[in-house]
Amino acid sequence: MKLPSFILFILVCWSLPAQSVMTLDQALQIAMENNQDIAIAEQLVRIEQRKVFKGNAGLTPTVRAFAGGEYSQNNLVFELNNFGENSTQTQRISEDLAFSMSHNAGIRLDYTLSNGGRGKHQLQQLQNLADLSTLQLRLTVENTLLNVTQLYLGVSSLEQTEQLLTQNIELSHQRLEQAEIDKKYAKSGTLSVLRARTDLNTDSVSLRNLQRDLSNTKERLLRLLNINEEYAFSTVPVLNPDKLPELDQLRTYTLQRNVQVLLAKQGVFIEEQQLKIDASANVPQVDVFAGPSFLRQDYEVNQIRSSQTIGPTAGFSVNYLLRDGKKRQRTQEIQRMKIVANRQEQELATENVLLELSQAWNDYQTIQEQLGFERDNLSFYEENLQQSMISNEAGKIPDTEVRSAQLSLLSAEVSIARQEIELQQTYFQLLSIAGLITTF
Repeated sequence: MKLPSFILFILVCWSLPAQSVMTLDQALQIAMENNQDIAIAEQLVRIEQRKVFKGNAGLTPTVRAFAGGEYSQNNLVFELNNFGENSTQTQRISEDLAFSMSHNAGIRLDYTLSNGGRGKHQLQQLQNLADLSTLQLRLTVENTLLNVTQLYLGVSSLEQTEQLLTQNIELSHQRLEQAEIDKKYAKSGTLSVLRARTDLNTDSVSLRNLQRDLSNTKERLLRLLNINEEYAFSTVPVLNPDKLPELDQLRTYTLQRNVQVLLAKQGVFIEEQQLKIDASANVPQVDVFAGPSFLRQDYEVNQIRSSQTIGPTAGFSVNYLLRDGKKRQRTQEIQRMKIVANRQEQELATENVLLELSQAWNDYQTIQEQLGFERDNLSFYEENLQQSMISNEAGKIPDTEVRSAQLSLLSAEVSIARQEIELQQTYFQLLSIAGLITTF
């Protein structure tokens, strides 16, 4: 016994595993917890933040302990002053290839007293780099949230279209049954039955193709969420988004919060700070040191056996590079050129983001207008199909006109469903550009 197509479809659906419902908020929460790109970016932020401390910028003293020994064979010459009651005599002692051994140990504190503010500038640069990693994390988070939202809405759109195509198949099956009844009572011929069966098969193929696209889109979403790609789920229609701020307000938000603009600004800060670090080489560096030390030397010389010194040592040094083949000068010139280039990149990034905002705003307004027209026309297509079916049953019009009315209604319903999703996708795109996607 051959079962009707609609019964086969119901049986297939009944045999599928039960699906869990996943809301958009749940998908976003899973992404924040599981997404590998976010986890990597968070780890990089922790790394950069650990680098920000005074010791890493040379702003704290260094204390080191040292010890050593040495054995040598050298030509030694000593001159000793012998003090008498009325005169001082100098005694000269020399020894060829005399053996000597020395031992030393001590503790030394070193501190850079002045270097043109280099340490302070380096500490600020470390903080700038940490801030940059935080912005990069935010970029990763916002891109991930936007991608999850777009994919989720894509799945929702395909699920709604699947329902419409399923309803369309049921209608096509009703047409086939009606054609077979009409043939039985000689109201129509075999051609009408074949045409109705062909339409049913065509609709079934369209549904299977859409289900394949739906499965692929779900896999992409699950991969982004970093969960089992075999996880069965269905979406929940997203409520109509809140009203957007006006375009001028969105521009203000974009200039203040857009992560691409902020990254470009941070790039300028980093290059400007690097110029301050390079310019500190124009100032002499003053270092001080202090600490106790011990030194003993033993000689294989007849008159002299050993010498020993122990006690505190302190001192300072001044270093200034007089000439380096214009390397210092060229380094600072190149750094100034980098600053100019980064400022130009900042201006270009701002222009591109504002252009992207304007285009997305225009798309949003256009979709809203088109959606209004489509909704107004939907009642006409519904009435047209109903009247066509009545007229066809009365023998006034051929079944081809019913099929045409059926396809027109399906096209209008699918178009409305897709435009509603596209409107939501554009809404979230505008939030992302304005730096507000994490606040919705």
